[in-house]
Amino acid sequence: MELGEFAPFLQLGAAGILLATVAWMLRALVRGDWVSRRELDYVREDRDSRLKEKDSEISEWRAAYETERTGREVVTDQNRELISGFGTVTHTLDALRAVAEGTRHVGP
Repeated sequence: MELGEFAPFLQLGAAGILLATVAWMLRALVRGDWVSRRELDYVREDRDSRLKEKDSEISEWRAAYETERTGREVVTDQNRELISGFGTVTHTLDALRAVAEGTRHVGP
């Protein structure tokens, strides 16, 4: 047997290898496994900027929460003082009513 007898099979093998290589490359491109350095750098920059934006948004929400929490505590303290003031007003009005009716006011 001479090498010339295997020529058709060798040609088919080379074409098959070439076809398989091209198919593999196309599959890698379609799936996104093989991208250019520029595209990869762009994707990384975009991801990093989105992460920075997310972190700044999280810190803004935390600051808003702290502000709201402080405001709520102030309102609660003011309401507590207001309610205790209503007790004083009630006692004063009871005393005025007692004086107007001519009876002596007895404490609570």
